[in-house]
Amino acid sequence: VSTSDVQLVSPRVALVGRGAASTGDFGAIWHALDRELGLRHSHLDETRLGRSDLRRYNVLVLPHRYGGGLPDGLAADLAGWVRDGGTLIAVGRAAPVNSGARVRVMASVVRLMPLLL
Repeated sequence: VSTSDVQLVSPRVALVGRGAASTGDFGAIWHALDRELGLRHSHLDETRLGRSDLRRYNVLVLPHRYGGGLPDGLAADLAGWVRDGGTLIAVGRAAPVNSGARVRVMASVVRLMPLLL
């Protein structure tokens, strides 16, 4: 594939918080997106994520969660969004296991940031 065949798409990023999301991870990711990368992004409330129009975004970032993985219904919704072309970046326990979604689990915010550029 030559470079002339590659189509770049601007990231439309949403950072998901509240619920069982780690506030420390959420804050660190927010800071990195905003201050380090200067990347415009939206904040979504996990408790309302199932009712949100995720088609507005092509990248969702889920901070580490306390108490285990995502609720089953939410994991299934995200799996469908990924199948439709979305990129899900899940940190730590936020990775939706058993959902069929292809996700990348990042060990740290530092490793996560180059994926958004």
